[in-house]
Amino acid sequence: MGALEWSVEGSVAAKDPPRGLARRVWDRDPTAWAPGEDDPAERLGWLDLPTTMPPGLDDLGSFAGDVSAGTDHVVLLGMGGSSLAPEMFSEIYGGGGGGREGRREHPDLVVLDSTHPAQIAAVTERIEPARTLFVVSSKSGGTIETMSLYKYFRRLARPDRFVAVTDPGTSLDQLAQAEGFRSVFRNPPDIGGRYSALSLFGLVPAALIGVDLHALCASAAEGAEACRADDASNPGLAIGAAMAEWVAAGRNKLTLRTGRSVASFGDWVEQLIAESTGKDGNGIVPVVGEPVLEAGYGPDRAFAHLSAAATEAGTPSVSMSVDGSNLGAALFVWEFATVIAGSLLGINAFDQPDVESAKRAAKEALRTGGGRSWPDDDPAALFEGIAPRELACLLAFAPLTRKTEAVMLAARTKLVASSGVATSVGFGPRYLHSTGQLHKGGPGPVRALVILDAPEMDLPIPDSEHSFGRLLAAQAAGDADALESAGRAVGRTTWTSFEAWARL
Repeated sequence: MGALEWSVEGSVAAKDPPRGLARRVWDRDPTAWAPGEDDPAERLGWLDLPTTMPPGLDDLGSFAGDVSAGTDHVVLLGMGGSSLAPEMFSEIYGGGGGGREGRREHPDLVVLDSTHPAQIAAVTERIEPARTLFVVSSKSGGTIETMSLYKYFRRLARPDRFVAVTDPGTSLDQLAQAEGFRSVFRNPPDIGGRYSALSLFGLVPAALIGVDLHALCASAAEGAEACRADDASNPGLAIGAAMAEWVAAGRNKLTLRTGRSVASFGDWVEQLIAESTGKDGNGIVPVVGEPVLEAGYGPDRAFAHLSAAATEAGTPSVSMSVDGSNLGAALFVWEFATVIAGSLLGINAFDQPDVESAKRAAKEALRTGGGRSWPDDDPAALFEGIAPRELACLLAFAPLTRKTEAVMLAARTKLVASSGVATSVGFGPRYLHSTGQLHKGGPGPVRALVILDAPEMDLPIPDSEHSFGRLLAAQAAGDADALESAGRAVGRTTWTSFEAWARL
């Protein structure tokens, strides 16, 4: 097991963090955070996971072994915390293989967190439903994307090809029992989605692809123990205090640098920080996957190097060497650091009020037909005159493919090179459950371009009045409306126009 090496540069608070705060977190003192829609005292179960999960790991391993013999693929249907952690485990630890010929010991994990018909069709073509295990993952049990995808695949596979991961007593829990799912995994309810990587939401998919869960949890236990100290030796306390200090000094753009092998860890940290701190015009803006700006950065930047020890000359930074051997510790430390930063910034780190506002807007758009007629604004007009300290958001309701990612990178490169502005990129509806809170509730100014790729073909949602294409358009329209209601500058354009602008 690898030790977690870390350091912080350019922070007074990291060298002398506030005494007693770490103890208040472990004591579950709700007054350590601002009040909000969720009570912090009811969202701190993740603190116990390194010790409460290990007794059940052998059972998870046995379940995974029983499943693997007749399974080529595991398709995870989930959003946000339910999908990003499994995706991270799959990419960092590998595993799987899929296909009947040359199968390896464990099935291949496919994460489906999109409602775009083209992406759903691509997954359908890739798998053989009778040799696929579908993991329906939702804390609330009623996530519209997840349950719509379940309805679609349920028409293609028997109920014993499904398992559920949810909180006890949810509608998904009840459905799984009534339908005869192969198994139902009930997670402790006092854990929010973005803090659930080391819970059943992360460990069930990880077990299915052959991750060594005992090693992962042992690493997490080491991270938890390190976070009990009441001084600068506590990595979570020191990093969290540093991030809050940098925000207070105007450096609220935390630019995450990762190597290719742990790029998905950066995506997970992005969601954790964005949804936990981007509220009430305050918070930390995580910037992930951005092209390097050779000309240097403005005074709104701090850096987090997550794959190797490194520094950004003259710029405050966190350095942490993350790999598969110490991933559990890194997960726990960043969770702890995030709630420490939230406390010091006067934020409730456990609710997500603007995520709910976007859901309400999407529901209204679905009811009224919003998004059917999509504007074709000029992206150049929205971003004209944009400057450092602003945030440019590129939000594409399009399939997540190598081609679409390349177009998004070209657009980011154009913006960063021309203005030095920080950029946030998301594929919808996936990003609604990760960075969507930050876009609306975090610090401004924000300019957001919502891009809709109207599908050439559509797919019906069984037992619903709507299709996936209709749901996708309504979610795009709903988020654009929610962004405008939050006072953001918003443009709406088609994928065709966006791609042409990005490649100019």
